[in-house]
Amino acid sequence: MKLIAESGGTKTSWCGITESGQTDIIPTIGLNPNFVTADVFRETISSEVLPALKIKDCDIDRVWFYGAGCAGRAMNSRVRADIRSILPSVDDRRFAAGDRGIEGKSMHTQQRSILDLPSFSTVPP
Repeated sequence: MKLIAESGGTKTSWCGITESGQTDIIPTIGLNPNFVTADVFRETISSEVLPALKIKDCDIDRVWFYGAGCAGRAMNSRVRADIRSILPSVDDRRFAAGDRGIEGKSMHTQQRSILDLPSFSTVPP
């Protein structure tokens, strides 16, 4: 399963996507790492996201977290550590945080490849 999050200061939208393409959207509080503690970040994932998806953490093999506050290596590292503490089965090579992630691909490129959708006119190639 793939887990994609888009987070701002007030809300986060999580999307779980199974191998068969089924999706589940879960809204939570905003998880800007500049304003929430690591404990709040981890608690939100473990007590809200995972139970709402009705899956076990070992079923998630890829995570993409795009959010406010994820500019720079320090914040990306912190978000990565927070998520990996709850989802240790996620391979580092299959994790992205912030504006750049897996293999240096842009967020828009990753979103298109993750969702297997054609690009929209508002998304640059």
